Amino acid sequence: MNLSETQAHLEASRCLFCHDAPCNEACPAGVDVAGFLRRVKTGNLLGADALIRRDNVLSEVCGHLCPTEELCASACCRSALDQPIDIGGVQAYVARHSRVHGPIRPISAVGHGTREHVAVVGAGPAGLAAAKRLVELGYRVEVFDRNKLPGGLVTYAISSHKYDKDGLSFEIGLVEGAGVDFHLETEVEDPLDLLEAFDAVVVAAGWGRPATLGLEGEDLAHVYDAGTFLGCVCAWESDKSPTRLTLGDTLLVVGGGNTAIDCALSAKRQGVGRVVVLYRRSLEEMPAWKPEIHRALDEGVEFEHLVQPIRFVGQGGRVTAVECIRMQLDGSDGSKRPTPIPVPDSQFLVEGDSVVVAVGYRGHRWIVDEPNGPIFWPAEVQVCQAMAKPAGTVVEAVASGKSAADQVHNHLSEGT
Repeated sequence: MNLSETQAHLEASRCLFCHDAPCNEACPAGVDVAGFLRRVKTGNLLGADALIRRDNVLSEVCGHLCPTEELCASACCRSALDQPIDIGGVQAYVARHSRVHGPIRPISAVGHGTREHVAVVGAGPAGLAAAKRLVELGYRVEVFDRNKLPGGLVTYAISSHKYDKDGLSFEIGLVEGAGVDFHLETEVEDPLDLLEAFDAVVVAAGWGRPATLGLEGEDLAHVYDAGTFLGCVCAWESDKSPTRLTLGDTLLVVGGGNTAIDCALSAKRQGVGRVVVLYRRSLEEMPAWKPEIHRALDEGVEFEHLVQPIRFVGQGGRVTAVECIRMQLDGSDGSKRPTPIPVPDSQFLVEGDSVVVAVGYRGHRWIVDEPNGPIFWPAEVQVCQAMAKPAGTVVEAVASGKSAADQVHNHLSEGT
């Protein structure tokens, strides 16, 4: 829900403005939460916006997408009195208000072009954050991305029902307006090749390929990986794709993380009548954020817990069902969650017209060389740590982009 001006002011006024505010420490991007809430309380919305954007290149996007109940709001001292402040809601309001009414303070690039030449591979949240940080430090920055549009997974894997795409376009425009050059639809085969023309490279190419289950029938028609499914949904919403996936009346989603919930909600909003999430543990163990699970339940998504797919069943080359086996929880698997154990002779079929497999992502080929292990790069090439954490958030990607940019700066500044 978008906050109104009155609601945003009331929320900001609830802040206790703690000394060494714990909410500040809980923000991965390092946003001065208490500081911007104080400015909202006094009516200085443009000042609040500038303070947020100083540390977060995707202010409005993160205001909508951040799991604040897991991050900054979880540290809010107001919780001891009643309930935490809706920090994300206030941030989204501030960014939206400033975008619409302005004037927005541009990204500071006073010394742009006075330092070395740096390439950034990837125009997602990490790449945008790295580019902003580097251009502020005076570097000449060029961003390369294989997609038609910048924004990475925010553009291609997060449905517009969760955020305002106009806000994303605006925030990307601020980076471009600071003097960053974008080379879209440009594939980079090896970051080391860029060192022939650049002094350093930031690798922010996003996650690796979607993981698969490796089960019989996974290659049947209408069995989709989460990346393909969400990419098509976002393309439909942007009118960039003339074709639609065939989903039918019943769609099954395999997985229990945030991506699985996103797929389920997106399917419901694409008009699929029945959506069922298949998960091998119980509701309490689902790694997806609890507010997202509750939203899915409210929108009619069904959950089949304690079930494990064992093969995909098809007819005429198309999937018609998923054969599952029931599970029971016993002990721990090392992640402090109970281990799911198959119940003997409990196989059963769950019928469906299409299936989305949403069980995570493999390590990017620039992070892990299967089966040889981690890849190590020279100091001139800095890899954003968000690439190694497929379950991460947009704000964590922003933080990793800033960190990689600082590492490049430190390396290039040595001996100068």
